[in-house]
Amino acid sequence: MFGPEGSGEVMVIDWQGIGRGPGVYDLAYLLGGSMDVQLRRDNERDLVKAYHDELLKRGITGYSFEQAFEDYGFAHLMGGLATAMVTGGTMDLSNDRGKQLVETMASRHVTAALDHNGLARAKAVLQQD
Repeated sequence: MFGPEGSGEVMVIDWQGIGRGPGVYDLAYLLGGSMDVQLRRDNERDLVKAYHDELLKRGITGYSFEQAFEDYGFAHLMGGLATAMVTGGTMDLSNDRGKQLVETMASRHVTAALDHNGLARAKAVLQQD
């Protein structure tokens, strides 16, 4: 989990929900669920840009920033929002701490999805064959 001694590098491995999809989905989940709404709004474009810049440095080609930001917006609807609902449905909500966690997650993820045209995105997904 840690880089070479003295490097200050740390790697985090999250095995909670294993799935295959664009890495930007994890970024949307992190920013959408972990940041205060206004903080996310004020910084997400720069953070997605930094993420995209790192992809380019690592050799990724054919993936524009515009596409990354579009995928990021879609991820709020499909990833973060769904995770918040599943978590809320499976957690023990018999204590105030658990309730507050689910309320915060759901509120942040719903707001992020709405900030990224979630209603229009959901309508488009539902109208597909």
